[in-house]
Amino acid sequence: MGRGRVKVYQSAKDQSFDESGLPDEMKDDYEKGWEEQMDKEEQLSSMGEKDYERKLGEATKIINFNGMMTLFEDARYNGKMTDYVIGQIMNGYAPPVLGVGYEVNIVDWVQNPDPTNFVVVSSKDLVPLEMAAPMIAAAHGHWCLFLRKENLEMFLPPEVVKEQQAVVKGENLTGEITEVIYSGYAGMQGKTTTGIESGMFSGRGRLCVRGSTGELQMMETPTKGWRLVAKVKLQGDTLLTVIESLEEWANAKEIEITERTPTAITLKTSNAKSLSKAIDKWDFFYVEQDGDLVMVSY
Repeated sequence: MGRGRVKVYQSAKDQSFDESGLPDEMKDDYEKGWEEQMDKEEQLSSMGEKDYERKLGEATKIINFNGMMTLFEDARYNGKMTDYVIGQIMNGYAPPVLGVGYEVNIVDWVQNPDPTNFVVVSSKDLVPLEMAAPMIAAAHGHWCLFLRKENLEMFLPPEVVKEQQAVVKGENLTGEITEVIYSGYAGMQGKTTTGIESGMFSGRGRLCVRGSTGELQMMETPTKGWRLVAKVKLQGDTLLTVIESLEEWANAKEIEITERTPTAITLKTSNAKSLSKAIDKWDFFYVEQDGDLVMVSY
């Protein structure tokens, strides 16, 4: 069941880097991130129960385990979310109580490499020490897990949640680690567009973005290089001042996206002039217009 295991860190930096599949030129950056994660894990392990619960963000319920795990550098280890979650439990990285209907909390102490599609969750329940992996045991049973946004109630519109709940109840799937197939599933990619707004502004602190990398994180007060994300209006729609929100808006409006990076997006539209002016008024992004193209970056 090793397939599907996402390791936050390992006991040896060199071994961890060797297994990551990253090129040698990225080793310095990897080791820096490894040390930062070790510091966070030590902080968690030293916390009392009440202090830990205060770090948990907004609560929501797991509604399915549909979709694919896509976060691994080595594509051979990517696959169904059900395989990933079962692997996490079997290897001692998540508690055995996980299942459809289980309540989790959004957390921000682990870097999320794909915040457009995934969130990091945990809960006040701990992994039993007799089954915990060494690093989880060292953190007194504290754990975290990557889930797709479509796996959680908070990121889905009411009509999808209602239909999904009916399937769960009708087929007695509560507590199971299983895909929940229903008629609306084929359109899920376009139905999670409110996820950033509903999920990221909740919990402890406010959503912030690091302009140099596009990384998103909850903070009480932004530190150097980070900016508070704001809610803005664009052609009558409410967006957040993050590239992910612009991408979702463009997809919903069927506007062509010609280029997308973690820190920038280029849109192609016949209304490029008015669109660039509207985005520029937010006084948040760098905006350039060239013919039908609108280039937006942090």
